[in-house]
Amino acid sequence: MVTLFWWSLVFGSSGEGASGSWTAKLLADWFGLSGNALEVTNFVVRKAGHVSYYGILTALIAWSLFGFVFACRLRSVAAASLLALGTGVFDEVRQAQFDSRTGTPIDLIYDSAGIVLAVIVFLRLTRGK
Repeated sequence: MVTLFWWSLVFGSSGEGASGSWTAKLLADWFGLSGNALEVTNFVVRKAGHVSYYGILTALIAWSLFGFVFACRLRSVAAASLLALGTGVFDEVRQAQFDSRTGTPIDLIYDSAGIVLAVIVFLRLTRGK
């Protein structure tokens, strides 16, 4: 259930409402940032969002598959990685459909970084299981 919730959160944040200008406005309003500080902070927050969203998604899928579908941790993490990466590709294609968003393959690098981090953590936590 948590996995499906997180997956829907990832999907929902790829819509029109979560654009770069939206996060910039939040950062400006909440922290009084402007100019270069706002631009750099907005970039870092948005890219950290990609890494964390996809890292958490991968970990949740891997745990779900490991517990309910596969008994093999390597198959679980491989399937989870492919599902998360597929979600990232779909997400970028979807974003390209909105005027306020940009779908870019570069964001898939940040998504992949989160996926790799989750794989490392998952494999370390499930070692010997």
